Formats: sequence, C-alpha cells, structure tokens
Amino acid sequence: MQVWEIRSGRDGWRLTEQDATEGLTFDDFTKAETRARWLAMRHEVKGWLAEIRILDADGGLLGAWRGERYTLAAPARFSQAA
Repeated sequence: MQVWEIRSGRDGWRLTEQDATEGLTFDDFTKAETRARWLAMRHEVKGWLAEIRILDADGGLLGAWRGERYTLAAPARFSQAA
C-alpha cells in the first residue's frame, strides 16, 4: 500500500511519502490535501491501495483518507484543543 502523509510545519503543510524526508510544501492544508488525494486516486485507478494520513506537528495521527472515506483517528484530541 502506498501511504502519503500531510503534516503541519513552520513553513506550511508538508506532503511526503511515508517515512520519506523529501516532499512538497504547501501554504495551506487544502492544497496539500488536494494534491495527496490526486496522487492517491492515480494509484487507486490502477488497482493499487493508497492511503493519506493527516498528522499533527508531533507526528500523531489525526485522521486518514482511504478511497473516498475519511476516518477520524483521535476525536478526543480535538475537544481538548478548544
């Protein structure tokens, strides 16, 4: 399975392949997510599994996209952030 990770950072939102050091940086989350979903759909139409993971700045999993389904990983963390 191909996994992409979106993580916030000091210079914007970073999109990388899982465990890679090189990647793309976007100025907002929407642009990073759009690009990640485009990459994932390219894999899916070829019959390959793909997943997009949204991580916090510390690397904790917030949620994941697989196909057209989004799964929230840690709903309690959001209530504590308010």
